[in-house]
Amino acid sequence: MHYDTIGVIQGMRKLPATFTPGRRFGPGLDDTLVALERMIDEHELAAPVTAGS
Repeated sequence: MHYDTIGVIQGMRKLPATFTPGRRFGPGLDDTLVALERMIDEHELAAPVTAGS
């Protein structure tokens, strides 16, 4: 169901969807979070922008 036309805003009011989950692949959530935290630390992605100045 589309929104009524409101200026330049376009989109959907509703977009019903269903899916059937399949077999999971790859590492679980806990392992993924550990890997992301390691990457953030190694690349200093959480450092303040001014830290390198």
